[in-house]
Amino acid sequence: MLGYDTPWVPVAYDIGQNGELRAVYPRIADNYRGRIRGFDFWDIYYYYSRKKNGVNLAEKAPYYWEAFTKRIIKSDTDWTFIPADVTGEGAIVAQREQQPTVVEVALRSNLFHSSNAAVVKEGDTTFVRVIPTDNGTRIAILSADTNQKIIGLRIRTTGVAELKMSGLEKIWLLPNTEGRWRYVAYDVGRLERFLDIVYMSFKGSPQTKVDLDTLLRDAADKLAPPVFSSCNQYVRIVAYVGAPMTLDFSATSAADGLVIKSLDLPIGSSLNGNSGAFSWNPTQEGDYSFVVNAGNTEAVAASRVRIIVTRDRESAAAKAESGFNKDIPYVKATLEKYQAASNELRALQAETDGKTCFAKLLHLQQACDALQPLTPLLSDGSMDYPKLVAASNIGDSIGLLTDGNDDTFPVFTLAKNLNYIFDFGMDYRISPTAFAIEGRLDFETRAKDVTFFGSNDCKSWTQLTPPITKLPTELSKIDVSTTHLGEQFRYLKIEKDRKSSPLFEPSELRIFGRRYEVK
Repeated sequence: MLGYDTPWVPVAYDIGQNGELRAVYPRIADNYRGRIRGFDFWDIYYYYSRKKNGVNLAEKAPYYWEAFTKRIIKSDTDWTFIPADVTGEGAIVAQREQQPTVVEVALRSNLFHSSNAAVVKEGDTTFVRVIPTDNGTRIAILSADTNQKIIGLRIRTTGVAELKMSGLEKIWLLPNTEGRWRYVAYDVGRLERFLDIVYMSFKGSPQTKVDLDTLLRDAADKLAPPVFSSCNQYVRIVAYVGAPMTLDFSATSAADGLVIKSLDLPIGSSLNGNSGAFSWNPTQEGDYSFVVNAGNTEAVAASRVRIIVTRDRESAAAKAESGFNKDIPYVKATLEKYQAASNELRALQAETDGKTCFAKLLHLQQACDALQPLTPLLSDGSMDYPKLVAASNIGDSIGLLTDGNDDTFPVFTLAKNLNYIFDFGMDYRISPTAFAIEGRLDFETRAKDVTFFGSNDCKSWTQLTPPITKLPTELSKIDVSTTHLGEQFRYLKIEKDRKSSPLFEPSELRIFGRRYEVK
């Protein structure tokens, strides 16, 4: 529950009368791990420390002791039974809220006894100090899950660091706050989850200090961080020697005192602190990186900028469109924009001024970056369909079906009719060649006896596969019937027969095939 990498011996939990090993707990389950607030066990401390002649729990039961000192409660009455004459650690009263909006990181974190992480107290403020490393300094946040789409973190840093969190896809760039406390915000994506336990890994220079004070589980109406107008958290730009370039790092802020700045600009460049206008005329090839901060008195946002300077326009154009792959079918609208931008740049005369050339070059790179593969793929060659489905009866939980974890799943209550229906949109069709499904860890019968269907009107359905009758303890693949190979469908239905279980709850689902445009 604290998140340690615990040694585990697989344990049988279902053995037949003939000794057949039918089911095993292969590992510690992820589900609910870290949800310490679900337990009522704090009175054990008083029993052993008082009734059992003062047993030293910190020595006898160090992990229990560590959990006890975090004061994560199940209800606001958990601590009413503290004996009146208790002193020291046992007399500290916990925070009354089970799920506070403002989470104290020092209380709800596990530092794994790392030499690069420690609890520090300055005056009335207690916080966690992390020293980033190249491989990542790891801590865990416990019992702070949220389904809100903006979370905040109050930090104080002496340099730039990157934070990777389990369950969240994007890297969180932590700016240099120059030793001042500031909030940073993270926009949680549609398919991302901030779970009961979140492992955090901090990468950066060992000379940097990252102090963590509080986590805002719902920062939407409590935090107003600056927002860049036209750039993302990570920006990659291609330029070339002798071509004057301009970039827009303007930002908006609901709070006063907005300042845009960078502490590591390339030599010879300039950044306007009010407008966010960046200008530079590169004189030497190279790979340049810097961070732009947009901050007010409360919060700060950051963008890491990488500028690749090549020797001339031709090499810059080749670098800008290096992400294009002629063998990949792209969504037509994005491909046409890319082709138009490429043609515009190559139509420029040799004597065209560098400023104009850079503007066209930037437009080409943006169009190349915006290319959308018609059939994006997962690492196993199946379709990355959660990003393609326009609507479904399981909502954002669809992302749990491709996360590679057999202990995360769309809860069975979403499948009221024992099926999932995916709509790929009126402008698209899929032509599946095979499917694969895996059951939830230790509840695999909930994904047994599943059949796949296709439709173009969501009324009449074509059966594409026979039922998967094998118990899907791992990804079980089944091919589409040869009579339906090559057929295209807007809708896909995955339906379970209730004979093996009245609940439908798979953990993983794969779709092999291609997507097509019909417009």
